[in-house]
Amino acid sequence: AEFYFAYGANVDVATLERRMGDEAQAVSAHASVLRGYELRFDVPGLPYSEPAFASVAECAGASAHGVVYGLSEGGWERVLATETGYTPIEVECVLSSGEIVTARTLSYPDDARIEGALPSERYLGLLRAGARHHKLSEEWQTYLAALPTYEQGQSPQAVAGALVTAALALPVGVTAALSASAASAAAGADAGAQAAAASRAVGGAVWSVHDRILRPVFGDGGGARAA
Repeated sequence: AEFYFAYGANVDVATLERRMGDEAQAVSAHASVLRGYELRFDVPGLPYSEPAFASVAECAGASAHGVVYGLSEGGWERVLATETGYTPIEVECVLSSGEIVTARTLSYPDDARIEGALPSERYLGLLRAGARHHKLSEEWQTYLAALPTYEQGQSPQAVAGALVTAALALPVGVTAALSASAASAAAGADAGAQAAAASRAVGGAVWSVHDRILRPVFGDGGGARAA
């Protein structure tokens, strides 16, 4: 089995099983800690609905809690296919038994992260449910419970912002993705790297439109971003 450290939505068992599909499965699961990294919500999502997703970043003295899954053949490939834009890294995790294992996980390039956006209640709920299921530390569960989430406004202005964002996301995203993929291909990147570059370009382009055009009209779509 290949070891994979999950800290975001894949901590939730149902989410991981759905993403694995019929092609692979988790054959083991262990509560674990990744030392020297912190959990962040700075992966760009969709303004006004799912502003930010989770990542980890190196941070001295910090720890990120999650689950080390043992994946069957093809499992890691399914993770990569469903978590586009991230960069695979190899880390050492401490299991609840005290054993240290080498696992793969995903981080996000620093130059593609966003600041000040919040995760949705739906998304953070997956992390909280997974933490309960896998019996992660009480301290970590308390930490997750206290995190703020993005609340989608129901005012006409907020609803309009969400609708306009959804309408613009496809054309803006496709244009950015094609451009980034072409540049990546010209640089000799493989198909996986091209897909990752395209995914990051989509997120960056959508948030650029939000910051320059949508936010002044419809208000902030991230929950905590400075004007």
